[in-house]
Parts: sequence; C-alpha cells; structure tokens
Amino acid sequence: MGTPTSAPARTTYIPHMADHAHTLVAAMRHHGMPAELLSQSDADALDLGIGQCGGRECLPCFLSVGDFLRRAREPGFRAERACFFMTAAPGPCRFGQYQALLRDVLDENGLDAVEIASPSSANSYHGFGERPLQLRQLAWQGFVAVDLLVRLLHEYRPYESTPGSADALYAAALVRVTQAVEAGGGKPLEQALGWAADGFAALPAAREPARPLVGVIGEIYVRWNRYSNRDLIRQVEALGGEVMLASIREWLYFTNYRTRAVAQVAGHYGEWLRTWLTDAHQRHQEERLLRIVTPRLRRPEEASVRETVAGLRPYYDDVLGTEAVLSLGRAIDYAHAGVSGIINVMPFSCIPGVIVSGMAPRLRRDLDHLPWLDIPFDAQKETNVRTRLEAFMHQVAQFERRRVNGVKE
Repeated sequence: MGTPTSAPARTTYIPHMADHAHTLVAAMRHHGMPAELLSQSDADALDLGIGQCGGRECLPCFLSVGDFLRRAREPGFRAERACFFMTAAPGPCRFGQYQALLRDVLDENGLDAVEIASPSSANSYHGFGERPLQLRQLAWQGFVAVDLLVRLLHEYRPYESTPGSADALYAAALVRVTQAVEAGGGKPLEQALGWAADGFAALPAAREPARPLVGVIGEIYVRWNRYSNRDLIRQVEALGGEVMLASIREWLYFTNYRTRAVAQVAGHYGEWLRTWLTDAHQRHQEERLLRIVTPRLRRPEEASVRETVAGLRPYYDDVLGTEAVLSLGRAIDYAHAGVSGIINVMPFSCIPGVIVSGMAPRLRRDLDHLPWLDIPFDAQKETNVRTRLEAFMHQVAQFERRRVNGVKE
C-alpha cells in the first residue's frame, strides 16, 4: 500500500487592482503559496462581469467578477486547483457581499470546485495563509515599496524631458521590487528602492514652471485601477497638473485603527494588543523604507491616520467608519499641504463616495473655496469626463495663481 500524499496546493489568483498586487503575489510565493496575478481589467472583462451580475453592483464588482471568469475560461484552467482572492469588509458598503455574489456566479458557471479566499478588514486582514503574520509583514513591505515608487513616478513624470522615460524607469523598478519581495524583502528590497530613487533623481527634467498640485481621493479600487478611472492621473498631467494620490497604506493603517477602537469598546484586549503590535511593526518597516526614498521626494509624507481623523472631527465622526473618513480627512490634509484642487473618485452610487460629495460644499467653504470635482465611474464608458476635467483644471490654475501670488480673479 502506497504512502498517502497531500493534495497539491491550490493556485491563488489575485486581481490586478493596482501594481501592489505584484508584490502580494511575490510575498505569497516566498511563503510557498502558488499565486498568479490576473491580467489587467479591460472592456472584455467588464462586459463579462456585467453579464453575470444583477446590475445594482458597482464597477469594482463588475470588473473583479469579469477578471476571475475570464481566467477561468482560459485554456488549462483547473477549478479544483484554483482559489480566487476576494477580500471582504463589514459595514454598509456593498463590497462586503461580493464574495457571496462571486460564489453564486462561480457555482452557476460550473466552477463550484473553485475556492474563495476572503481576508477581511474587520480584523485588519489577519489570518490568511499558513504563516499569516509573516505573510502580512512581507506583503506590507511590498505595499510600502510600491506606494513609494508611485510617488516617485507622479513627482517626476510631469517634468520629464524625454517622454516615456519615467514610465520606463518605473516599470524596471517595479520588477526589481517584486523580485526583492519574492526573495524575502529586507536588504534586497532596500537596494531595489535605492536604485529606483537614484534613477528618478537622475532623470533629465524641466522643473519650471511648477505645475499646480491636485489631490486625488476617493474609493480605493477606482482611485488606483487605471482602467476603472480612465487613466485619470495621466489626463490630469496632460492638462498641466501634478497629482498627489492617496496611498494604499492609509487604508491598512485605518483598518488597524478601527480594529483597535472596536476591540477597546468590546473589551477584547488581546485583539487590541495584537493590532497595536502589528501597527507598530508596520510603522517600523515603513520608516526604514521611507529613509531611502524621502531625500528624492519634494512632497511631504502623508499625515498619519490619527492626525487625519483629528483634523476631520469638526466635520465627521470617525466612529461612523467607511472610506468617507479617509477621503474627507485626506482632502483636508492635502489642502494644508498646498494642493490647488481635489478630485473625489467613486463608483456610481457608492455610499462613502456620496457622503464625501455631500460634505464637499462645507469643506470647500472652510478651505478657501478650493476647487473640487466629484467623478462617479460606472460601466457606461463616460464621455464627459475629459470636458469636466478641462473646466476643473482651469479653476485649479486660477486658484493656484491666487494662492501663490495673491491674484484676485
């Protein structure tokens, strides 16, 4: 009688929401978990997702479902060896139900053998994989590194002397960072970031005239997914602006913040301590990587979640939760950092997005009537975004003149 063997490990498929997904795949592979990054979303994936949904879901749901089904229909896919990665969240957002919807869609398409991995923001994403703590720590290093690469790209690309040079350097740096994470992070990751920072600093650039800063806030998926937002950042740059994009890190810090707050109220002090230690470790790792890149950056580092929440309290209580806390608070932070306009992006009918847009008039009044643009994205392939951006960037230029030179319009 032969010796029993364990079943082969399933491959976890990660949606390409943002380039941070590269490093999540790398971190999983480092820990012996087969993982694959899905192709970037496109019109075919969107059409496929819409066809499987009821129509009331938001754009990130359509795209995620479409991305998964597209992979499942490709040659060589084996449902019994597959696991789809779909995070979860509590609260009023429909996103918390998308794992259940995905399960129904898979079953209806004969893919009931596919598993779904759904780490939740309810406990700050603890508990994924056989070594969840180590995996989370390594993934965090990758997320910080990609956030910093994107900051370098957004600060240097608008001023590059050779079109495409910043994008080429970013692509090469992303490969190095991903390889370093798969090797275990640490020193190799520091070296990859140092190489990237030095490379951006050496790019030929024309810094004059300085461009007005535009802060981009809003729902995290649409904010970061280039297909979802119609390559919004490039559009702003093409219209003469420079973008400050709210990071991925802020959401993970906010989940720590909320987990500790809930644990304290409920008397779950073990959970509070565990999350406090996680947060402290994240900050230590972040500071180590920031020291490498910060000398090459001109813009200030984001305010901490605690600082952001404190600045928001005259307008909105953080106990209400949702991404509205971060979006509203970050808008205030950006205004104090010198932006000349705010763009709030959201899926159509997004609850936190609607809260933010509803609060915007009061914020604008108190922020010297800072130009503000709400852009809801849905599956209709909006045709008026460019026109609205052009009008908004005209307002941004006027505000910049008045702010810098005291010019009255």
